[in-house]
Amino acid sequence: MNRTLAFALGLMMLGGTAELQAQGFPSKQVRFVVPAAPGGSFDALARIVAAALVDRWPQRVLVDNKPGGAGNIAAREVAKADPDGYTLLTWNDTLLINPTLFKDPPFDPKRDFAPVSLAMYSPNVLAAHPSTGFKTFDDFLKAARANPGKFNYGSPGNGSPGHLSAEILKRAASLDIVHVPYRGAGPAIIDLVAGQIPLGMVAIPGAIGHIRNGALIPLAVTSSERVKALPDVPTIAQAGVPSYQINAFHGFLAPAGTPKDVIARLEKDINDVIKSPDVNKKLVDLGFDPIAGRAADFAALIDRDLPVWRDVVLKSGAKAE
Repeated sequence: MNRTLAFALGLMMLGGTAELQAQGFPSKQVRFVVPAAPGGSFDALARIVAAALVDRWPQRVLVDNKPGGAGNIAAREVAKADPDGYTLLTWNDTLLINPTLFKDPPFDPKRDFAPVSLAMYSPNVLAAHPSTGFKTFDDFLKAARANPGKFNYGSPGNGSPGHLSAEILKRAASLDIVHVPYRGAGPAIIDLVAGQIPLGMVAIPGAIGHIRNGALIPLAVTSSERVKALPDVPTIAQAGVPSYQINAFHGFLAPAGTPKDVIARLEKDINDVIKSPDVNKKLVDLGFDPIAGRAADFAALIDRDLPVWRDVVLKSGAKAE
């Protein structure tokens, strides 16, 4: 047998092995690593998708919460995991923010991960405590402009999407409001509901229950279009800052080097359950915008938004906690 034929047969055998690997996937438990404590928006996504995959996969998916380090602890663990498709990261724009926010980030979003599914967009909401008397975004704008430096707003932490979304708003609308960083969305929302802070820029899933029971007043959302779960709440652009829109994402990533056939199987199964009517409704009711984007869509978004978030972090002056 000549060397060319032997090489070709070897490639065919490798291809057949990869195909069989994908066909038999998963043969053991898959783990969704969430870089936050239970109760946050990407934790909710991971748990809803994990529960739905039980009808497709022979074993339940483990949702493994790994809070700390602004998500870097979980990201580093997944980046170093075996690239076999059995360990996935469920995360948001912080993936693109942390490489600039931290002096020595423990991962590179393009080098260390393989995108699997751009699951959905998850806008933030600017919410007010009822004691402010604010009923609309315009009420907030007028009060903030008349009282520079008087109003505080809470976010999940320095450099979080909520913080940076508010900092972009401050520049776009020429506002002087003071940031109060928290260690996660949960503590920020707790203090907001208690009236310890008058305003918060937080992800909708954590706040929507309090909005529905009247404990919080939604003033505007950060996305380019209104959120289906809050149809009466305008976007910030509609409410008076035309240039403003931030469509924060949530998605699934595998370690770099994961076989393409396995990525394709993960992409299909995860996106299929996100598109299913039951799961789609659960996500929409929480304030998400499910899109079930392909791995290629996710890779393109990372390429596009990584320099954008770098510029936002640098201009905001945000520092890692």
